[in-house]
Amino acid sequence: MTKRVFFTLPNNTILPEITADGALHPATAQDMPLITTWINAFYTEALNTSAPILKNTKSNDLNANAKVQLYIWWHKKKPTAMGALHDEADPETCRLNLIYTEKNCRNQGYGKALVTALAKLARDKGKIPILYTETSNTTAQNLYRSVGFIEK
Repeated sequence: MTKRVFFTLPNNTILPEITADGALHPATAQDMPLITTWINAFYTEALNTSAPILKNTKSNDLNANAKVQLYIWWHKKKPTAMGALHDEADPETCRLNLIYTEKNCRNQGYGKALVTALAKLARDKGKIPILYTETSNTTAQNLYRSVGFIEK
């Protein structure tokens, strides 16, 4: 069984300023081919397994399901990173998930910008941002700590 590291962002943590160029936008149905590719890459790279079979949506409102919302960080009309917010069964928390940065866009601050923006969205909902990663994924752990998440 794979071991995971659980992270939370304490309420008193001041989020870092976003220094990467670009902006966070909700994903749309037109983004599904890219999202499918990135989810497959996420599962392969981060979890060393195959992604579940994803059904392409034809809906104009990809985020109609309020429990899961997908977002993309865009820089100069180019998608650079993706992440999701999951409203948990616990009314106090919101889980960040599927954090992925395109390979040729890594180490440029887009992942940190994405995680920071998602954490802010979770807080704006009045929820505590949480996330987890595999113990072997030290890159992700370092990213989450740079935003202010602490291991719980």
